[in-house]
Amino acid sequence: MSTARRIFCCVLLSLATQGSLGCLPKDDRPPPGSLLVTASSDAAVQQGFDTTDGWHIRFTKFIVSPGHSGFYNGGSCTSYSNAGYEKVLNVLQPGSQKVNLIYGLGTCNFRFLLTFPRTDALVGDGVSAEDVLLMQTAGTDRFQTTISGANGTIAGIATKLSQTKTFTWLFRQSWSYANCFIESDAGLPMGVQLGAYEAGTLDIMVRGEQLFQNVDSSNRIGLLFEPMAQADSTYGNNDGDVTLDELSKVQTNGLGGLGTSALFGGNDAGLGGFGSDAGIPIPTDLEALVYEVLYPSMFHYGDVGQCQAVPGRSRGGD
Repeated sequence: MSTARRIFCCVLLSLATQGSLGCLPKDDRPPPGSLLVTASSDAAVQQGFDTTDGWHIRFTKFIVSPGHSGFYNGGSCTSYSNAGYEKVLNVLQPGSQKVNLIYGLGTCNFRFLLTFPRTDALVGDGVSAEDVLLMQTAGTDRFQTTISGANGTIAGIATKLSQTKTFTWLFRQSWSYANCFIESDAGLPMGVQLGAYEAGTLDIMVRGEQLFQNVDSSNRIGLLFEPMAQADSTYGNNDGDVTLDELSKVQTNGLGGLGTSALFGGNDAGLGGFGSDAGIPIPTDLEALVYEVLYPSMFHYGDVGQCQAVPGRSRGGD
C-alpha cells in the first residue's frame, strides 16, 4: 500500500471513530455498586456424610453449571449489567468459586439460572474437558422432554457394612431462581442493597446431602439411602449401581405415608415452598422426588436463604 493511500485510510478510520463516539448517548446515571456471585459447598459434599439409616455416602463427582445472575429493574432498583453466561463448577473443591459479577444500584431482587453450559460457558478449576462435554451432550429424559444438555452430574459411593452401592445421576431440566430471601427476626427481607461504588458478595451454597432427604416410617425427616439401595436390589437389576430409572420404581407413599407431601410443602426449611408455587405435582415416586424437588432445593441463597425455583427456564434466546 502506498504512503498516500495509507494516510487516506487512517483519516477515514479516524473520522469514522469520531462519528461513532459522537452518536453515543451520554450516561448520566450515578455509578453502580457491584455484586460478586460465588458458589461453594458444605462439608457433607466435600467429605461425605452418614445417613439416618446407617449408610455412609461419599461424592466422587459433583459438577454443576449455575450462571446468568442478574437484578430486576423496578422500584428502587436500577440494573446496570447482568451476566449472560454459565460457569461450570466442581463443587467438591473447598472454598468459594466465582460464578458471575453483576452491577446494580438500590434494593434489587436477585436471580440466577441453573442451565446446561453452552460453548461460551466459563470453566472452573477441577473440571475436565470430558466433564464439560458430558454436560453439553444433548439428550432427553423423563422430565426434560426437549433436547438439552445437563446442568448437573453427580456421582458417589454409598456403603453400609458389607454393602456397596454406586450412583451416577444426570440432571437436564433447567431451573430459574428468583424472589430470593433470608428469613430473619424481621421477617422475609428480599433483595440485595447496593450503593454507588459499593462492592458486595453473595454465595450460593450447595448442600448435596439434601438429595437424600426424606421421611422414615415414623414421618421423621432425615437423610435416607435405604430406599435408594432397595431401588437397585429389589426393583432393579441388583448390579450395585442405583440409576434414576430404578428410583422411578419406588413409590414415595411407601416411605412414610404423608411424609413426601410434608417435605414438598416446605415443612423443612431447606426446601421452602417453591415446589407448589412452581406448579410441580407432588412426586409419587423416588425419581421425581430427587429430580424435581430435592435436586433444585440443594442451591441456597446466601448460605441459609431460599429462592423460588421455576423449572423449564433457560438462557434468553435459546
